[in-house]
Amino acid sequence: EIREGGGCLSLFGLPFLGAGIFLTLIALRIVPLQNAGEVPAWAWPLMLLMGIAFLAVGGGLVFGRRWITLDAGRGVARRQWGLLLPFRAEEYRLPDYEAVLLRLDTGDSDTADRYPVLLRARTGGADLALSSSTQYGESRELAAAVARFLGVPLVDASTHHESVTPADRVDASLQ
Repeated sequence: EIREGGGCLSLFGLPFLGAGIFLTLIALRIVPLQNAGEVPAWAWPLMLLMGIAFLAVGGGLVFGRRWITLDAGRGVARRQWGLLLPFRAEEYRLPDYEAVLLRLDTGDSDTADRYPVLLRARTGGADLALSSSTQYGESRELAAAVARFLGVPLVDASTHHESVTPADRVDASLQ
């Protein structure tokens, strides 16, 4: 099972969630303002909309989770999303994928390079994204574990020369 969400991301979302709660309470006039008479009528609905937006972003960061479960016995990959508990799920057939792919998505001056780990589709279908990290070692370790678990080759396309490693050799040192 691959899990994403929670941890430090939750801590980052707490100020947004707090601001959203506070702004919504002000807009609903549960928290009174000293200068409420001076606030124009159009500002109250705007404050409510901003409060809801902050609540949505903060709630998503604090409570949002994603799970990917690889079940080799049943031959399925199950991707789930939710807020602390799964709400939505999709299943994919593992025989439709031929390899674990590690690739490089180069960033620009504002974004870091990312190393996504995917299951490569057999017949030109859509690849299934498992995870993405800014750290090559972290992504390589996950890709090797998935390749070993599923018994499929690991394709490292993070450089100009794609390398293919059989599942039983993914733990060998890089040449």
